[in-house]
Amino acid sequence: MKTALALFLILLLTAAAGPLLWKSDPFKTDLMGRLLTPNRVHPMGTDGSGRDLLARFIYGTRISLLSGVLVVLSSGIMGMTLGLFAARFHGPVDTVIMRLLDILLAFPQLILAMAITICLGPSLISACIGISFGCATCLRPSHAKRGNANSTQTLCPFRPASWI
Repeated sequence: MKTALALFLILLLTAAAGPLLWKSDPFKTDLMGRLLTPNRVHPMGTDGSGRDLLARFIYGTRISLLSGVLVVLSSGIMGMTLGLFAARFHGPVDTVIMRLLDILLAFPQLILAMAITICLGPSLISACIGISFGCATCLRPSHAKRGNANSTQTLCPFRPASWI
């Protein structure tokens, strides 16, 4: 646990402070400096197009952390909303929501994520939405939240105020 936290903090610091510490452009090509070994100018070397690998690593860290946070937040919010909505409205609404989620869980997750991403178009946001829906990360919390809310409702049912 401590190792994972330390690695996450290192990646977070790299993403936040990396562009300030390393000013090299990750997209600038230098065909004369292709496939260089690590040196003072390029501490990790260069790729086949002459781009600095350290600058590309820092830039990729920022994109990866952003997409990961977007996927986790969106799937958590969708899952909790669907689960609480299904638990609040019993009967046919609950049954329809849970059966639709079961149908989505029956599909191969990666294929569903790619299909949603293709339908939405090529962008980081559409990839995050596709992964959120397709990889069933939002579906499992909805079942759990529905169960938790149902057990809580039996202990303390929601009663609207009579004076409203």
